[in-house]
Amino acid sequence: MFRVKNKTNLAIPLVVAVFLAGALVFGTFSVWKDRVGDLLFSTNQKSERILIVEIDEVSLQKIGQWPWPRVVFAQAINQLKGAEVIGIDVNFKESSRLGQADDSAFARAIANSTVPVVLSASLDAQGRLEGPIGALVEVSRVGYTNLVTSPDGLVRRVQLAQGEQDSFGLLIAQAEGQNSPVPDSYRNSSERINYNQKDSDFSKVSFVDLVQGNIPTSFFEGKTVLIGATAADLQDFHQTPFGVASGVSIQAQIVEMISRGQFIREVSVSMNLLLVLLFSFGSALIIFYLKRGDWRLGLLVILFGFYNLYSLFIFDAGLLADIFHPNLAIILSSLGSFGFRYLEASRQRRFLTDSFSRYVAPEIVKELLESPEKLKLGGQNRRVTILFSDIRGFTTLSESLSPEKLVEFLNRYLTVMTDIVLGNKGVIDKYIGDAVMAFWGAPLENKNHAGWGVISAIKMIESLNLFNQESARLGSPEIKIGVGLNTGEVTVGNLGSERRFDYTVIGDTVNSASRLESLTKMYGAQIIIGQETLKEIAQNKFDSIIGEVTIEGHGEKVLIRELDTVKVKGKEQGLKIYEVILGADEKKINMIKEDFKRALLAYYRGDWAVAKSALRLILEKHPEDGPTKLLLARCQELEGQADWHGIYTLTSK
Repeated sequence: MFRVKNKTNLAIPLVVAVFLAGALVFGTFSVWKDRVGDLLFSTNQKSERILIVEIDEVSLQKIGQWPWPRVVFAQAINQLKGAEVIGIDVNFKESSRLGQADDSAFARAIANSTVPVVLSASLDAQGRLEGPIGALVEVSRVGYTNLVTSPDGLVRRVQLAQGEQDSFGLLIAQAEGQNSPVPDSYRNSSERINYNQKDSDFSKVSFVDLVQGNIPTSFFEGKTVLIGATAADLQDFHQTPFGVASGVSIQAQIVEMISRGQFIREVSVSMNLLLVLLFSFGSALIIFYLKRGDWRLGLLVILFGFYNLYSLFIFDAGLLADIFHPNLAIILSSLGSFGFRYLEASRQRRFLTDSFSRYVAPEIVKELLESPEKLKLGGQNRRVTILFSDIRGFTTLSESLSPEKLVEFLNRYLTVMTDIVLGNKGVIDKYIGDAVMAFWGAPLENKNHAGWGVISAIKMIESLNLFNQESARLGSPEIKIGVGLNTGEVTVGNLGSERRFDYTVIGDTVNSASRLESLTKMYGAQIIIGQETLKEIAQNKFDSIIGEVTIEGHGEKVLIRELDTVKVKGKEQGLKIYEVILGADEKKINMIKEDFKRALLAYYRGDWAVAKSALRLILEKHPEDGPTKLLLARCQELEGQADWHGIYTLTSK
C-alpha cells in the first residue's frame, strides 16, 4: 500500500492522545472508566469472620416502632460477650424518646462491655462528626459511615480517614487488633472499595433472635459483629457495582478489606497519560507502516490482549489499571488510522484510475488497483520498449483538409492506434500532433515488453488497410505511417508540476526510438527496430542479416532484415538498425536475400564496387525496395573516403 506523509501519520494518534488526555484530566469518561474497572473485581470470596446482625422486618414487627429504645441495643451488647468487636451502624445523634434513663442504660452496657464497641456517625460538610450523643461518645469509639457515590450513583469508593476523624470501618478493623497498614491514599482521598464477596454471602442473623437469646453465645465467639438496618422501611440501601447492598454490608466489605490488607490502589493519572500516548502512536504506527493486513491485525490483537492480561495480573497485586482509556486509545487510533488509510487508498485508487485508465489497458489498471504496491509513483529506472509512430506527409495532409475535417480525421486515426497499443498491454505516453508515443514494461513489470511492442507495431501497419478503406468512403486521403522501436533503460515516473503532471519515460532510449521512427522515411521502411529490441524478441539468437525470428513469449514469427549501423545525432556509439518485414513483402525479400547480405557486408567493409553491383541486382528484382535504393546512393556518396569504419553518421534528427 501507499504510505502517506509522516506529518499526516502523526496527526491521527496525536489528536486521539490529546483528546483522551483531556478526558482523563477532566474526568469526562470517569463513569465508563469505573464501569470497565468493575469487571476486574471478583465476589467469589466468603468470610465467616464477620457476622451481620440485621435490623430486619421481622425484628421491627416483634420489637416495635422505630427508633427502638436504647435498652434494646444494651441487651444486644450483653448477648455478644464472646464477640471480637461490635460495630453498630445506627446513628444515635438524638436523645432517646424514652428519656435520659434509656440513654444511660445503653451507655452503661457499652462501658461495661468487655468487647470493644464502635458506634457510627456522619461527617458534615466541614468534616465534623454528627452524632452520637455525648453520653455515648464518652464510652465508645465513634467513626463516620459516609460513603462516596460515583456520578452514576454507585458506591465504589471510601475515604478511611479525613483530617483527625477515622471511618467506622477503620475503627472496627483497628479494634480487631489488625496491624495491616492503611495506604496514605485511603486517608487523604477517595479510593476503591475492594468488593470481594456478595451481600448475600455474609453470615447474618436477625436482631430479634439475638436479643431474645435464640442464638447461643458461642456462635459469636471470635467474630466481628456489625449491627445495621436491612429492613426496606429504614432505607439504608445503596447501589454498588454488584447490585443493591445495605449500608452495613458495605461497611462489612470495608472491614474485610482492611483486615486482609487487600487494598486496591489505582494507577496514577500520569501513568495513564503515558499509556494513552504510547498506545495511540503505537497503534497508528502498526497500521501505517506494516504492509500485510494480517500482521497489522495480529499485532493490534496482541497489543490489546497484552495490556488487558497485564491489567489482570497487576490487579491481583492490588493495583487497578485504567482499562478504559488505554484500550480506547488503541481502538480510536486504530479506527482513525484504518479510516484514513482507507480514504488514502480510495484516493490512490481514484488517482490510479484517473491517471492510467485513458492510456493504459484496462487489465493493467485492474491489476494496479488490486496490487498498488507494484507501482512506484516516484521516478525509477526500468528497462522498457519505446514506440514512436508518425503519419507520412502530414503537413501536406493537413493543408488538404479543413480544421474540422483534420481533427475528425486525426481522432479516428489515433483511436485505431490507441486501441492497438492498449489491447497489447501498452501505455500511451502522449500524442504529438499526428505522432503516437507508447511504451511497454511499466508501470507493471512485463518480461515480454519488446515482443508486445513489435506485435503492436505490426498491427498498426496492418490496420491501415481498413482505415484507408474507411477514409476513401468518407472522402479522406489515404495515409502511410512509419514506426520506430527501441529497448533500454529509462527513467519512468510522474513528471511535471504539482498541478499538472504525466506518467512518462525519459532517457537516451526514448530519444533513440524517436530517431528510429524518423529513419523509416530515409530507408523507405515501415517498421525499424533497434538492436536491443531485436535481442529481446530473439533472445540473442539472430545471427544473420536477413532471417526469421520467433518472438519470445508470443510464438509469432517475423522476418527481420538488418539495414545499417548508424550513429544518430547526439550519440557516440553506432546503433544497428533492423527492418521488420510484413507478410506481403516477405516473398520479395526472400528473393533478394542473398544479394542483400552480400551488398551489406561489402558496404560495411567499404568494398563499394561489390556493394553497388549487388545492390543493382536487387533493384532489378525489387525496384521499389527503399533500403536498397538508399544504400546504393550511400555507396556513391562514400566511395573514395579513406576513414570509413562501417558506421554512418546521421547529420539530422
